Amino acid sequence: MKKLFSILTVILLLAALSIPVCALEWPEDPMDLQRDLREAYWRTYVVTPLSAEMKQEIEDTWPDKNYPIAIYDIFYYGEYNGAHVFLDPLPIADSTWIEVGGYVLEWSSAFYVHVYRNGEFLNIQEAYAKEWLTEQDLSKISLLAESSNHWDEEYYGEYDGCHVAFIYGGPFNYPAEEMLYTIGGYTFRYPDHHQLDVYKDGQMMNLEKAYEAGWLSDAAVARLWNYYTNGVYENPNTGDGVWMPVALLMASGAALLMIISRKRTR
Repeated sequence: MKKLFSILTVILLLAALSIPVCALEWPEDPMDLQRDLREAYWRTYVVTPLSAEMKQEIEDTWPDKNYPIAIYDIFYYGEYNGAHVFLDPLPIADSTWIEVGGYVLEWSSAFYVHVYRNGEFLNIQEAYAKEWLTEQDLSKISLLAESSNHWDEEYYGEYDGCHVAFIYGGPFNYPAEEMLYTIGGYTFRYPDHHQLDVYKDGQMMNLEKAYEAGWLSDAAVARLWNYYTNGVYENPNTGDGVWMPVALLMASGAALLMIISRKRTR
């Protein structure tokens, strides 16, 4: 009997190890892709981005030509009564904060907050004192500031040249209500109203709209559904894949047999 348990244990371990593991990882330069995803998410769902003309005007008007200004979508907090508010992060790791109008604005690194209107730059305290910004504006800006400090992504792979992820960021409180979306004949079950995000060539849509726009084929949706629902990710280049629950179950079974075998030998 002991020999039988040993044989079964070895078989289960070998079977678990022989499953073609296709670990889902971020592609090369993950930091660049994460930044691109966040910026696309920010300008798609959170704040209407600056027009190219206004961005050029701000850059041309910036007074310190030795320190040119660069405005990133994720650090742009919107337009308020003709005043544009944006963050200028400094290459310092220390967190910092400012208080203005009874609101505390805090970021994960040192920063300046610039406000631009009609050819003039002020810091945010000056803009509030000059009544460029109201308390209601500050309330929204503080919420955006808090949101931009808390980001997370769950990456679901690349399909038909699109990157798919769950992105958590922005001033959203989705109601905890299970939602079902049938896309390409496959039903995706979400814990709230937040769908998977699909990114391609600087643009972002939720999964439903991306499918309707022709970004994803039926075959791509099938692969994505299989990974999202069952934990099975298939490599489109090799066809190999892994069903994580099966591998874990086999490994657990082998461990259990080892325990039983040891108990029988006592």
